[in-house]
Amino acid sequence: MPTINRSINQMPESVRGRRHYSFQFKLLVMMLLVMIVHHANSQNQELQEDTLNKKRLNTIVYTSTGLYAGTMTLLYFGWYQGTPMTSFHFFNDNENDLQLDKFAHATTAYVFTGYAYNWLRWAGL
Repeated sequence: MPTINRSINQMPESVRGRRHYSFQFKLLVMMLLVMIVHHANSQNQELQEDTLNKKRLNTIVYTSTGLYAGTMTLLYFGWYQGTPMTSFHFFNDNENDLQLDKFAHATTAYVFTGYAYNWLRWAGL
């Protein structure tokens, strides 16, 4: 009896392509739904005062700086340590990781921008 589960490398190119784009389409739809819900929820915020609160602003600046430095340190030791460092370069990564890194970068930038906006509004900016 033939096996039904074949590895992706054994499938015809046309089937692999459809599966690849089907996954990307589903991921794109999911990301768009998350962004729509996030945007809809951000419209319901109460009005905040528009006077600058320097103590809150300093808290935001120091906390953000510490979080960024900590994140970059963890990223280096968890991901890049032991790999050779090179200068900036371009390469075609279209076949890698099903383009998930691009979706992740876009989503992370969108979400953190929303947080930054709310934090700065809290500080009175």
